[in-house]
Amino acid sequence: MLERAASTRSHGTLRRRLASSSTWVALEAVGSRGLLLIAMMISARLLGAKDFGALAAVQGTITLIAAVVTEGLRFTAATQIARAVHGPREARSRIVSLVFWAAVVAAVMLSTAMFAAAPLLAERVFGASHLADELRIAAVVLLLEALSGVQQGILTGFQAFRALACAGVARGILFVPLAVLGAKWAGVSGILWAIAAGACVGLVARSVSIIGILRAQNLSLTVRPSHAEYSMLWTVMLPGSLMTMLWVPVNWLGMVMLVHTPNGYFEMGVLGAANQWLSALLFLPNVLSSVTLPLFSEKHAERAEDTLRSAARLAMRTSLITTLPPALCIALASPWIMSFYGVEFADRWMPLVLVCLTAATYATLNLTQNMLAAAGRMFDNLTSQLAWALTFLGSAYGLLHAGMGANALAGAMLAGSVVKMIVSMRSARAFLSAGDHQGEKHQQIS
Repeated sequence: MLERAASTRSHGTLRRRLASSSTWVALEAVGSRGLLLIAMMISARLLGAKDFGALAAVQGTITLIAAVVTEGLRFTAATQIARAVHGPREARSRIVSLVFWAAVVAAVMLSTAMFAAAPLLAERVFGASHLADELRIAAVVLLLEALSGVQQGILTGFQAFRALACAGVARGILFVPLAVLGAKWAGVSGILWAIAAGACVGLVARSVSIIGILRAQNLSLTVRPSHAEYSMLWTVMLPGSLMTMLWVPVNWLGMVMLVHTPNGYFEMGVLGAANQWLSALLFLPNVLSSVTLPLFSEKHAERAEDTLRSAARLAMRTSLITTLPPALCIALASPWIMSFYGVEFADRWMPLVLVCLTAATYATLNLTQNMLAAAGRMFDNLTSQLAWALTFLGSAYGLLHAGMGANALAGAMLAGSVVKMIVSMRSARAFLSAGDHQGEKHQQIS
């Protein structure tokens, strides 16, 4: 009876913790990604499908390269700071110092290289030499976004979700009017400068929060990392970075293949519009993923495996319940939704339907991978990422050569996500089953 009552209290505390953290992360997502969606829908009408496709291609390049720079470091910060939250103060200082300065060096190097190579990228990669100036602006945005990504990882590790929310809302509120004005006055370049301005606001807001946390906990960014922290670069950051290095070039290559097809930038504009709804559909799964990553890591460090599994099951059920019905509704309303982007988009609703199906498969995928990562099974995640990459590229190549345009990449996204889900779920099932068997043994002994 006492054990059952303790378990009930523990689950109640877990639900409240997930609910509180998720509320702040949801607010951050609404403030940043939600307002971004609104601004981009308006921008699509102002720019037209071709120019919006160019914007989507440049913005996609920024996102993908920024992920290469920071994703492994962001993941390392979020998980290792959470693991050390009850540990020595010096350990947290060394972790923060390592990921911050590594991110600064990498971001400066890659953004400088992109700025210098802008004309070559525009001509050789995008087949549009007139995009050179836009790619130079994108290099500035890349620097800001890369630093922002690591800041988000640090605040996530400290579970400072309120600070993340404030920064996201401030950025989003500024971005919407700037994007509209930029689209009217300077087209694609104007919107890119609006993205840069919004990123600066978020960067400053998160910097203030991080400085406050460091001072409150008497931590420093100038502490020299020890051998234990450097070893994280191989045991944690390397697998995470390899996953990103599979994700980034594969997505980018798919985008490049699409823009090199007949009427490619128009097709890219259609796909860019549909993909914005993928972000909207994955709103709650991404919220839960952000919240559970440090929670899973903290509980695994405390060897509270039962709590970890309970949190995973709760988050997965919530994600499925809140993702599948909206995906069905958006798929059914896809002709009307796409017509809102403009007359040119009205009859191109099939990519949005395929995106909705992809969202259904991703509803629990990030949560599954967070759980495996917290358990130290990073190479299981890397295996599923490799399976996704091979499926996506093979499907995209075949469907694009069949002349399916935006439908080809949307279909390849769906095929890759299904394969990735199957591989990840097999690994997770073994992990969850092990916990269930241990629980049964404990009950028999009792």
